[in-house]
Amino acid sequence: MVVPQVVDNSSAFRMTEGVPLVIPEVNPKAMSHIKLGSGKGAIIANPNCSTIIALMAVTPLDRVANVKRMVVSTYQVGICQWDSQTRISQQYFVNEEERTRFHCIISF
Repeated sequence: MVVPQVVDNSSAFRMTEGVPLVIPEVNPKAMSHIKLGSGKGAIIANPNCSTIIALMAVTPLDRVANVKRMVVSTYQVGICQWDSQTRISQQYFVNEEERTRFHCIISF
């Protein structure tokens, strides 16, 4: 019988006790208890894409300088919203009235 070992890319297991949250280049030892071919299944969770990229850069710095705190904001736009933002941006540059209509334009 084949028992699956699964790396889950969704957010379903990220906060589940007993499921390691792993970025292999950052904390590979978090999955050291998982043995392939042991007959036991396993789930390994991974953080979202923004967290992975940030920690790949910050981990070496942390190992040298002991980073205490990070504040990170991400702004992700789907393609439908992107089209809308493109139109708003174009109107902003062409139409003086559009520039005064909003307190701030998120695009900039």
